[in-house]
Amino acid sequence: MKKIIIVLIAIGCAYGASLVYQQLTLSVPISTVLPIQNKAITTHIDKAQNSFSMTTNNSAISIQARYPTASNVEINHQFAYILNSNSTTISKCDINQSSGQLENCSNVGRGFNAPTGIAITKNHLWLYVTNRGENNVSICQIESQSGELVNCHYTDSQQFNNPTGITLDEINNIAYVTNVANNSLSRCTINPSNMGLINCIQYKNQTFDYPTDIKLNINNANLFIVNAGNNSITKCKFNEDQQQLDCSAVLDNLSEPQAIFFTRNNVYIPNRASKLITRCSSQLQDNHFTNCTNFAGDFTNVTDIATGDTHRKIYITDEQKVSVCEEMNATATLNCHLTGSGFNSPSGLYLLNEKQA
Repeated sequence: MKKIIIVLIAIGCAYGASLVYQQLTLSVPISTVLPIQNKAITTHIDKAQNSFSMTTNNSAISIQARYPTASNVEINHQFAYILNSNSTTISKCDINQSSGQLENCSNVGRGFNAPTGIAITKNHLWLYVTNRGENNVSICQIESQSGELVNCHYTDSQQFNNPTGITLDEINNIAYVTNVANNSLSRCTINPSNMGLINCIQYKNQTFDYPTDIKLNINNANLFIVNAGNNSITKCKFNEDQQQLDCSAVLDNLSEPQAIFFTRNNVYIPNRASKLITRCSSQLQDNHFTNCTNFAGDFTNVTDIATGDTHRKIYITDEQKVSVCEEMNATATLNCHLTGSGFNSPSGLYLLNEKQA
């Protein structure tokens, strides 16, 4: 009897071992499990990169996490920022996406003093403003949904001399600022840790004469400086080691030009003395702007200009008003209407989330 019991126990153990073997052989192969584990690890790494600063690769990961690209920022509205040079304010207006009119204008930001020039980073997160009243540049963060300006403060001081125009390079590493008091151009590095301006160096050139504005053209190949003092536009480019600035005049015979704005096909220049808007082809021929036409309108003291292709409109700051205009090519005139309200000697404007024409 004992032998029979022992045999039965042995058979049961063997059967149990067989079941365990079958379960092991039917389990998911390890090669299919590893990708799931790797995905989980990758997810944790991604979260860590977005949450903590990393020191490798010149802190590129932490900078990217702190200052996301434009594709990571959802902007549901279109805004216009108007600089009020006779005050300490900037006006923010909604751009009506049907008519192009400026609506719901209100003051935003703080701490400005005779704001004159404006630039915004490519990712629409940071706004720079030149303050002629304080000889410095302000920087503000832009709230992506509301367009409000927050955390405004000076980025640097004692390195500018009546700063007017400002523009940023394509990758937002360098800021260029024009100084009308000493006819110079400041080239500043943008500090990736806080987006402030550092290591500013001033350059002078014999072509500069009361430089009121500066812009890069569409392909970011050259700098263009507006000279209100000698009624010209100067094209400049730094050499490879950034030590020398080579400049030449590309347009003369203007009339106190105040600003410059590039589209893919044209360049627009408001002239204060003649009260005309000069439009030329943006393609240089023999190192000069050509095919220029002067457009007339009901202007008093034009200061800045911008266009956007959403509505094919031209926006112009002038005395105590902002006008939205359409080109009448047959008569070389601008058909303009007042838009927005509450401005105080508007000197500059920027259309946020407007595509260039």
